[in-house]
Amino acid sequence: MAYVSDFAGHWSAPGEEGRRANAMFNNKVIFHQASPTPGSYHGCSWTGEYAHDNALYSSAGVTIAGEGCKAKYTLAEWQALSAGNDLGSTFNATMPSGDEIVAWGEALLL
Repeated sequence: MAYVSDFAGHWSAPGEEGRRANAMFNNKVIFHQASPTPGSYHGCSWTGEYAHDNALYSSAGVTIAGEGCKAKYTLAEWQALSAGNDLGSTFNATMPSGDEIVAWGEALLL
């Protein structure tokens, strides 16, 4: 997903099964580079199996905030709150090049 400003921060998924349908994992998420504010990754109800193993790219950072949150968290802070929070997800402040993004997309199509 390239040049997003919000990964899952505004998705409404009532009930346990609704959230499962929106689980996000094994993604490369490139947040909009021109934005001076951190990208919105997801709310605090996205634990364990709902979000994991994502590679996040943003020069301005990303936050976990909103539904169920007592504060805004960085990915590292969120992962430190519970061993199951975004297991395997990483944050990268260095933005990938356009060529890298295209190569990732091509690899998915082959």
